Amino acid sequence: MTPTTMQTQVRLAALVGSAAALFATVCPGGEFTVRTIAREHAGGHVESFTLSNELVLRTSADSVTRIPAEDVVYLQREIENSHPSNEFATATLGRGREAERIVGTPVGFSDGRVMLRSPILGLVRVPLEDVALWVNTPSLGAITPGEMRTFVRAEAAGDDRVLLTNRDILAGIVLEIDSEGVVLETPDGQARLSHDRVAAVAIVGGDAPAADGVRARLDIVDGSRLMLTSMNWAGEGIKATALAGHSVRLPADDVVGLRILGGRWTSLADLQPSVEQTPMISVVWPYAVDRNVLGGPLRVGGRSFERGIGVHSRCALEFEIGGRYREFVTHFGLDDCAGALADVSVAVLADDVTRFSRDHVRPGELIGPIRLSVEGVDRLRLEVGFGRMGGIGDRFDWIEPGLIR
Repeated sequence: MTPTTMQTQVRLAALVGSAAALFATVCPGGEFTVRTIAREHAGGHVESFTLSNELVLRTSADSVTRIPAEDVVYLQREIENSHPSNEFATATLGRGREAERIVGTPVGFSDGRVMLRSPILGLVRVPLEDVALWVNTPSLGAITPGEMRTFVRAEAAGDDRVLLTNRDILAGIVLEIDSEGVVLETPDGQARLSHDRVAAVAIVGGDAPAADGVRARLDIVDGSRLMLTSMNWAGEGIKATALAGHSVRLPADDVVGLRILGGRWTSLADLQPSVEQTPMISVVWPYAVDRNVLGGPLRVGGRSFERGIGVHSRCALEFEIGGRYREFVTHFGLDDCAGALADVSVAVLADDVTRFSRDHVRPGELIGPIRLSVEGVDRLRLEVGFGRMGGIGDRFDWIEPGLIR
């Protein structure tokens, strides 16, 4: 494996946290809430779903809805006791939102592949060259989340890095990860480190293959996350091919959520805006993707959300969308961590023309959906301004902001 410059654009919570914790909608009877580009369908049972064709959703005994796969935004449900076991390691393949995450027990190493045994997916062979981060959950011990974030985000000098349980960091090239531990090539020779000494391994490169077309991110009850290039969901079972090339089978009951990528919906949180910030005094709060400005989960009106943008007044985000989209859709509100005196004004502008505005948004209310035509629009601007109390406690969230082709 040839080391390359390490990219550290991965949040720790997305690496070792529970996928189920991202979802807060309670679906009676274990049914899915389905969000499409047009509306939300609550309490549906998946009859069948293929990425190349459509989702067939049964919403009642005599009602079946057929939805083109590219029109689906996500499926989600809440499952009790869905946190991943502390007995397993986590291998993260690639970086960013399309990274895969496999939770399992390491059982061997062969032909350049780490072999993980998952209680749900069975034996999964993971190419070591695709692994960006390896976390030994049982060995984390006293390693704090802050220390782990620092380790993950640290600049690399062309070497893989191993965080030991005593907080020492070793550099070199990872040759193997197997049931016994990690083999690291260092300037002083090879070192075998047993799993009980290793908290985490950060590997340079680790860029999983890219994919085009409609694909899906599948979140599983044990905390694993798969990027699927093909899928056949029929009744209670799923057969699929993951981006890393492995085939998987699993019961539908083990699915926490599924999000479509490459369809007609583009999350605004995936685009890079230009930013204008005017603090009331002197503190500037950087905007946050899929988190509130304090770094916590997005929560508005007592509900949690996976996708969105957290800002603090006054903040304007402007996106170059180049006339490629038909409609802009969003919910919004002050985050539940906002101060009791928080009060903001909100505006959405298209090519400098105000298309929507609302004054005196106060805590506790989720507003929307707001749907605006953006046909032929080159620039979309989202503004959050000061209210009655200036910028006191004005922690605000754009919830599930999306563009529809």
